[in-house]
Formats: sequence, structure tokens, C-alpha cells
Amino acid sequence: AAFATMNGDKSVNLTFLRCLRLTRAVRFTRSVHLLDAFKEIRACCVAMLMSLKPFCAACMILSLWITIIAVYYTDRALSRRLWLGLDHEDVPSIRAAYGTIYFSSYSLFMAISGGA
Repeated sequence: AAFATMNGDKSVNLTFLRCLRLTRAVRFTRSVHLLDAFKEIRACCVAMLMSLKPFCAACMILSLWITIIAVYYTDRALSRRLWLGLDHEDVPSIRAAYGTIYFSSYSLFMAISGGA
């Protein structure tokens, strides 16, 4: 199919070569178009990666503040319980929300994020 006989000798079929050249041109055009799309995707990925550092810093600061306030709330809940002379079983809601630093941190995070 690549060769056609013309007057007994073998010569190249020019129609096939023209189709091949057209196919290469279309492929090249598609690849150039895709490179433009990759530039935009690459720019988006770089922007997301560059914003990751400030995001992590903000998360660290937020967790530090939550921990500091959780320690304060746990201390205040214990002081309140001792001042009233109550035991752990007498105030289960305070113990569940602010009985330990872990529960206080969890309660504060849920309050900040809008959780239940």
C-alpha cells in the first residue's frame, strides 16, 4: 500500500505521504495545544504548593491557641468543681466537655469548626 506501481517501476505513493504529513501536523498542533494546558495546570499546582507553607503555619498557630485555651478551660472546670465541692459523677457534662485537656481541645475545635 505504501508503494504503487507506475509503469512497471516502484515509486512512492504521494497520497500516502501527504496523509502522513497531515497526520504529523495535526499531532504537532495537538501537542502544542496540550503544552499550553499543562502550563496552566502547572501554574495551579505551583500555586497550591506555595500556599501550603502558610496553611501549615496557620494550622500550627491554631492548634497552639486551642491547646492553651484547653488548658485554661480544664483548669477552670476543675477549680469550679472543687469550689462547689462536687465529684466527677456530679457534673458529667462538664467532665465530658472539659474534664481533660484532650476533651477540652476537642470541644474547642468542634466549637470553632461548627461541629456538634
